[in-house]
Amino acid sequence: MPLDITIPVRRRQQQEGPDIQLKEKPKFSKSPLSEPFMKKLTNIFRRNNPGNIKLTADEMRKYSQGKFSGYTTTTGETYRAYLSKKDGLKDIARLTKEYGYDNLTDIFNKYKAPDESGQAPMSTEDYVNIVKNQDPEAFESGDKIDFNNKRQVKALIKGITFAENDGYIDQELKEKGLGVFDYYTDEDIDKAVNEFIK
Repeated sequence: MPLDITIPVRRRQQQEGPDIQLKEKPKFSKSPLSEPFMKKLTNIFRRNNPGNIKLTADEMRKYSQGKFSGYTTTTGETYRAYLSKKDGLKDIARLTKEYGYDNLTDIFNKYKAPDESGQAPMSTEDYVNIVKNQDPEAFESGDKIDFNNKRQVKALIKGITFAENDGYIDQELKEKGLGVFDYYTDEDIDKAVNEFIK
């Protein structure tokens, strides 16, 4: 089970960006509160960017030419927008693997490094613990991670998704028992993992 922890919203007051067409529309068939949940989703959900991943310099150039999907915050940072939940979840694994580290501590030291948009919402240790808590047995040997291990990659994606999105969930929804994983479901995450590791 994820840690019972409230994550402060990091750095971003988000505004509407360019419209994009989504291949997959949010489905909440298992939740009787699906309609109010959807109405209260912020850009971080509606743009399917669970990792809060920003555009690279090359992507920014394409974005300015209308060739890359993204959205810009009121403070000027530009983030990726994904065509589906699966794409956004899978990109968390892609990005963290490209760091070139084999352990969670080094991954999160880089992932949470402060930039012009401010500080991350928690410490490296907190990130690591949240990831490991998604599947403790998968990390029995410590914080080493194998990007060919589906259980570890799933825990990584789930942990980052929780850490980066919990602060954006409206308190009214939390009081009704709704949270991050009512949007990014296990089924969505499994699809992302299975496509990332073939």
